[in-house]
Amino acid sequence: MTVQISIAEAASKLSALVIAAEEGADVILTRDGLPVVRLISVVRRPFQIGLLDGMGGSLPDFLKPMAEADLRDWT
Repeated sequence: MTVQISIAEAASKLSALVIAAEEGADVILTRDGLPVVRLISVVRRPFQIGLLDGMGGSLPDFLKPMAEADLRDWT
C-alpha cells in the first residue's frame, strides 16, 4: 500500500503515518505535488540465515571448544 500526502497535511497526521510505515506501508510526503520524502520503519527483526530457513537444521556452535581429535587434525 502506498500513501502519498502533502507535508502540510502530514503534520497533523504524523502518528498515523508512522504507524502505517511500521506496518509496511510506503508513506511518501509531497511538496507542491512532488514526492520529497519517504517514511520507512527502522524496526529491527531477528536475524535469520535464509539458507537454513525451514530445513530444521542448526549452525555449529563455533564458540564451543574443539574435541582433541579435531585439534590434532589442525596441528
